[in-house]
Amino acid sequence: MPNLKWFWLSFAEPGKFLGGVVTQATSLKEAIVKTHKLGINPGGEIQSMEVRPEFLKNLESFPKDKLMTKEEIEAIDKNYDDEGNWKGGDR
Repeated sequence: MPNLKWFWLSFAEPGKFLGGVVTQATSLKEAIVKTHKLGINPGGEIQSMEVRPEFLKNLESFPKDKLMTKEEIEAIDKNYDDEGNWKGGDR
C-alpha cells in the first residue's frame, strides 16, 4: 500500500484567490494531478504544503477533494484558535 499523505493546495492568480483543496496522495505531483482528474483544479499558481502530523486532527473539519471558496475556508477556520485547537461547537 502506498504511503499516502495529506496535502493542502491553494490556487490563485495575481490578486485573486481561486480556492483551496485538501486531498490525499503519495506526493505533491500526484495531488496536483488528482485535482485535475477530479475537475477541482481551477488553474492559476499553486501553493501547497503537506499537512504536518500535529494538524491531522484538524482535517476532519474540512471537506476532502472539494474546491473550497475563501468564505468556506474562513467559516471553518474561525473555529480554531491560533495554535490550531478546535474552539467551535460540535464537529
